[in-house]
Amino acid sequence: MRTALEAMVATVEAYPLCSVIVPAQFRPGLSNAELDRIEASHGVVLGDALRSFYAATNGFAMFWKAVEREPGQIERYVEAAPTPRSTYIDWDIPHGIKIAPLETMLTEKPWGQFFL
Repeated sequence: MRTALEAMVATVEAYPLCSVIVPAQFRPGLSNAELDRIEASHGVVLGDALRSFYAATNGFAMFWKAVEREPGQIERYVEAAPTPRSTYIDWDIPHGIKIAPLETMLTEKPWGQFFL
């Protein structure tokens, strides 16, 4: 799992239209004993994918923004895309990923009630 996350980070960092504004932040992963304790204390059973993620990193964050390194670069990218231009991409705002630590996800509402 950590290798897959690091590959995603490398892809974003190397992408010509991206400027990283908050570098990747990996937290130390949880041990199997810690994951078992959290499951027992919160009355949940984590699936294999969640256990794998939280064993690799107990939370993750990274943010980036689209940038044009030369005039018209974003428009050329959009025109060359194999699918019609997406209406949900706002090129003017930062984008990112933030995944809270497991205890936060389970104890701070609304996270715990919606995602597990």
